[in-house]
Amino acid sequence: MATKIYKKIRFYNKMDIVDGTPIELRSPIKILINSTGGDLDASLSIVSAIKTSKTPIYTYNICRACSGAFFILIAGHKRFGLPYTTYLYHEGSCGNYADAHKFINFADYYVGQLK
Repeated sequence: MATKIYKKIRFYNKMDIVDGTPIELRSPIKILINSTGGDLDASLSIVSAIKTSKTPIYTYNICRACSGAFFILIAGHKRFGLPYTTYLYHEGSCGNYADAHKFINFADYYVGQLK
């Protein structure tokens, strides 16, 4: 799903450039969010697409924006939430790794992601 969203954001930015639409007159891209989260790398790819988009992106929490979906929500140029929606930010989770070295390697990698 992250790849599809990333490609759509890039597509609409390119269309606005081809059409010659000034940034201040571009129609915003609207992303509706209802997600318990998922892969952090996938979420951050969407965040990167939002942050680098010249065309404004509005994010809407229509039910829940948890974990990685929370980062996507707050990356929006404008953010909205319906009454009674849920938001969740947490440190993340890690699995059980076969040996100490794999765990340490993952922990170092995860510290980089948090930064």
